[in-house]
Amino acid sequence: MKEADKERLAKIDLFLSTIKSLKGNKKRPIDEKILVKELVKTGKFTEKEVRKYIKKLQVWNTMYD
Repeated sequence: MKEADKERLAKIDLFLSTIKSLKGNKKRPIDEKILVKELVKTGKFTEKEVRKYIKKLQVWNTMYD
């Protein structure tokens, strides 16, 4: 696996685990601003990247609903 692919997968994993962490056991909706803030704080994402991943996630959810 290429290094770029590994980095992309690591970002996806971090993105999804952050969502899971913010949702907690109650599975409540997450404020987008909070998600962006938390991911940018990790230093692995820019705000623009987080918003790009959010849009992708929305498309994926629509496809699999």
